[in-house]
Amino acid sequence: MSWLCRQCETVNTDDVIECEVCDAVSPYLSRFDYDEITPSKPTTIRWKAEECDCIKLHYRGHITDVSHLNSVRILANRDTEITFVMSNDVAEREYTYDIREHKPPITRLRFLTHSDETFVKELCSDKDFKKYLTLGKYGDDIDSFFKQTMDYFKRGLAFPYVIETMDSEPVGMITCQIEQENNLTIGYVTYAVLPDYRNYGLASEALMNMRNETKEAGVESVVLFISTENKASRRVAEKCGFKCKDEQLFFADEEGISIMLPWKYVFSEHISKREVMVKKALEAFKKEECDNALRLFENSLRFKCPRRCTYSDGIIYSYIGDVYTYQHQLGKAYDAYKKALSLGCSDDRINKQIKWLESNINSSLIIQ
Repeated sequence: MSWLCRQCETVNTDDVIECEVCDAVSPYLSRFDYDEITPSKPTTIRWKAEECDCIKLHYRGHITDVSHLNSVRILANRDTEITFVMSNDVAEREYTYDIREHKPPITRLRFLTHSDETFVKELCSDKDFKKYLTLGKYGDDIDSFFKQTMDYFKRGLAFPYVIETMDSEPVGMITCQIEQENNLTIGYVTYAVLPDYRNYGLASEALMNMRNETKEAGVESVVLFISTENKASRRVAEKCGFKCKDEQLFFADEEGISIMLPWKYVFSEHISKREVMVKKALEAFKKEECDNALRLFENSLRFKCPRRCTYSDGIIYSYIGDVYTYQHQLGKAYDAYKKALSLGCSDDRINKQIKWLESNINSSLIIQ
């Protein structure tokens, strides 16, 4: 799932509140809860909307404006689905929830300890774990895997967490091993949840928390290896903003029982926001969407130019000059090209454009 920023036309993942390019704030829900379902009796659902101008509730084919409410009573059956459609000047977003007969357990993360060894053995012995995941070089040696994980944790090379209920009952595990590759800090994540606690969103919540943890530790991208047969984990990855673009296949074991694909999440701090916006502006210009292109070019100037970014201020002003020239706004085009020159962007094309403009527009329109 994703949402489109109306300010800069950037597509953002659903777990992001602020646009990753222009920092505009989208509408979002900071709270959602409901009472236990009682057959044939209305159930109260509650929410808290943030940065929202309008919110509509979709339920059983009906659409209700609930912009000025924070709770309603509905007649819910088991596994009832409701959707909130929220909007403001920045974006329109959807939040969909399943109201279940048995409410999802509330969980938290804590660091793995030596006392968790028995639980880890139970988790790794599950048939689905063996089908979709492996212990890599450890094979079936869970003891060695646990010992090495704790050693990596002690040396600061891994973040191993237990997913537990508020009653301190362990229900899953998520780990991230940190490695340096080509001057990049990459986190490789593996997670698993006990069968009775699946399909409650616990893996998604744990993965988002792990992502935040690795971000604070300076990790630049997070990678998951997911079996092509594991549709549930693919949905978790998509929900958390991971993308599978690499065609490289990874065989989970020597027999090639399961084929794994890498899913990656790159933190926005390591993406040039200026470059993203300029490319969008160039695409808009190619489509002759000149006003949109000008807005994107001008907004891109708000962001610093990274060392490896080719779109300097001068280059961007030359693009702005191109758009104004296309629109026959010759005075504005002249000003933009002159600005590009003053910022060190000098080439034959720009000089020719300036000379042409000087000979084709009234000098009184030229702002020196």
